[in-house]
Amino acid sequence: TIAQGQPIDLLITDMMLPGIHGPELARRMQQAAPRLKTLFISGFTGEEKVPAGARFLAKPFTLSALIEKVRAAIETL
Repeated sequence: TIAQGQPIDLLITDMMLPGIHGPELARRMQQAAPRLKTLFISGFTGEEKVPAGARFLAKPFTLSALIEKVRAAIETL
């Protein structure tokens, strides 16, 4: 994968991706990096499908809302 060998603290991914869903991508990446935090974004209201411990941001969002969610996620590192 693109992340192999690279330290990653936060994954920001859409819930729906071509060929794979965001939660599956996060699960696979967390196998290699168990402390990886995830922020899911989506234009659909599907927050109930967000895995435990992850954060969610609904589209459309403002830059300040994104910054707030990223800050909250990395503060738990």
